[in-house]
Amino acid sequence: MEEAKTKLILTIITFMLGIFMVLEGSGITSIGTGDNNAPGPILILAGLIFVLAGIMIICGKKTKLNNFLAALMTAVMGIIGGWVSLYGDTSNFSGNGILISHITDLPLERIMFGFGSLLCFLVSAYAFNLFLKNK
Repeated sequence: MEEAKTKLILTIITFMLGIFMVLEGSGITSIGTGDNNAPGPILILAGLIFVLAGIMIICGKKTKLNNFLAALMTAVMGIIGGWVSLYGDTSNFSGNGILISHITDLPLERIMFGFGSLLCFLVSAYAFNLFLKNK
């Protein structure tokens, strides 16, 4: 009983956070500070990750729907990472320039975001493969 209550609370929290981000990204609400550098569609995608996580909590660990939602969620994470890699504002990139100068640090940060994006797409492909195999 306690586990079901915890699942419900976590689902509500993640779902509400996701809905808030979707509303902010779509311009329906403007409660946030407004000084973010991410465009609305990226905020909507980030909110979608939280909404999907909330649904996954309720679904349980070993369901076919959970595999599909995991594939979708990691694909969305890859899209966000790819956007940061290609279009992210360089003034928001900061690294520890002890061994690498700031000029060479910027391409390295973009490469790392791109690499993370590719990893997310690989995990998404694996989860989608699990979804297709489970019948």
